[in-house]
Amino acid sequence: MVDRGSAKLTIVTDDGNQRPDGELRLENGRRLHLAGSGTSITVGERVLAHAPGSVYRVVDASGTEHALVWLDSQSRDWQLDQARLLCRTGIVHAAFCWPIDLVLDDELNERGILLPLVEGRFETLSKFLHRSDLTFDLRLTVTSELADALGKLHHTGLCFPGLDSGVYADPQSGDIALIGWEAVSDGTRYFLGNPTVMAPELTKGEELPSPYTDNHALAVHLFLIFMRGHPLDHELELDDPEFPPDPVFVFDPADASHRPPPDPLVVTWWHMYPKFFQEHFIQTFTVGLSDPPRRVSPDEWRDVINRLRSYSGECECGALVFYDPQEPQKTCWRCEATLGLGSGD
Repeated sequence: MVDRGSAKLTIVTDDGNQRPDGELRLENGRRLHLAGSGTSITVGERVLAHAPGSVYRVVDASGTEHALVWLDSQSRDWQLDQARLLCRTGIVHAAFCWPIDLVLDDELNERGILLPLVEGRFETLSKFLHRSDLTFDLRLTVTSELADALGKLHHTGLCFPGLDSGVYADPQSGDIALIGWEAVSDGTRYFLGNPTVMAPELTKGEELPSPYTDNHALAVHLFLIFMRGHPLDHELELDDPEFPPDPVFVFDPADASHRPPPDPLVVTWWHMYPKFFQEHFIQTFTVGLSDPPRRVSPDEWRDVINRLRSYSGECECGALVFYDPQEPQKTCWRCEATLGLGSGD
């Protein structure tokens, strides 16, 4: 028998009036049961009210806090289908804010979705990138974790077109949170996101989301983090609503039509990095623009980012530098001293 607790479910509108088609609002203290585990949770305060439903802070039997999305009737079916898919798949990486279980209503129907509670230490990637105190180690940690999480997702056959706006980072630790479980896709439905991050075939409506479209979005994020500029237009930022109609990589070796002028920071950073690192961006944003399978995969990015760490160092003048095994005569960008090969691999 299900213990329905002492609190009641009440249909309310924003002004408190009841209506048959309104939102089912949960009162503080309400006990609800989980479909998978059979255990109960206790409802706390409502922290957000928006489509597809209200978000509540809840506590499970062990005292751990979670988030509960209590769905409205209009969006319930596809949201629950999506949550069931992800619950069956299981959590692929700790960074994903992934459904833990489905929550039952009074009639034992699946009505809510239990999620991890994302801590306040995380901020949007756009805000993260505008910080003046970001260390290179933080950039390495964020990008390595992002590539690792996306790679593990791809191994399940799923993709994450929500990568355009779902990346959050902790500016102290470099931990990431990937938010937007609704945008995880099995490639069967179109997803409209931020065109400055989306692959060209998605912005043109020619293809559905796939790991290949994710690989383009991942490379855009990595370029923004490492180079401080957009790979297809150095003046674009992550939140810009437009996308170049005929994209050309700003450092395309065969096409200099989109080269940034000498002054922007993106030029300085590009020339600081070793050629083995540059080559991954060149591949994705030249041949990869029109041939998606040739884009660099998350696993490849994770490996090259970890390799980049071993080739980073500090010049005698105190500047951050990168040794380049393909360019032993490379000089420091600040004092122009010859760097040599460094310790490397």
